[in-house]
Amino acid sequence: MEKEYKRLPGKGRRKRSIIGFSRLYLGRDHILSVSNAAYTEDYRRFYFKDIQAIIIAADSRREKLAAGYLGTALLLILFALWKGGSWSTFFMILAALFLFNVAINWHRGPTCSCRLYTAASREDLPSLRRIKKAQEVMEMLRPLILESQGGLSAEPAAGAAQQKAPHPQTES
Repeated sequence: MEKEYKRLPGKGRRKRSIIGFSRLYLGRDHILSVSNAAYTEDYRRFYFKDIQAIIIAADSRREKLAAGYLGTALLLILFALWKGGSWSTFFMILAALFLFNVAINWHRGPTCSCRLYTAASREDLPSLRRIKKAQEVMEMLRPLILESQGGLSAEPAAGAAQQKAPHPQTES
């Protein structure tokens, strides 16, 4: 028996949500967005034929996270140097954890925001927060969306380009 849905890459959190996550799944003729927040789940289905656009826009969240982690690590290091003694070791270990988070954040790559547009709605896709994952998902979805919407083929466009427009005749 074949699975009805295939999980797409990426996992993210909705804005203003501490607990929970959001994921995308690929169905035969649609994308399923699943958002889980503590004890509730929200399901949204987007049929390929209804999708008008999926926009991926780079943002500065990666740099803001790095600045926050680095600032916190610097404060912890300064506090460790000021405090001294056994507390110094404790604060240095905490600072090392924040520096480790900086390295992980930087390694995961540039961040982005991703939105899906249909005629009736605009939906944020929080599971696609890194450009690499968003592009990977787009490469999977593009042919399915074009097939469902009856995308333009290259043949009619090439034929139209070869036809010459008639020149207007001037009277002498």
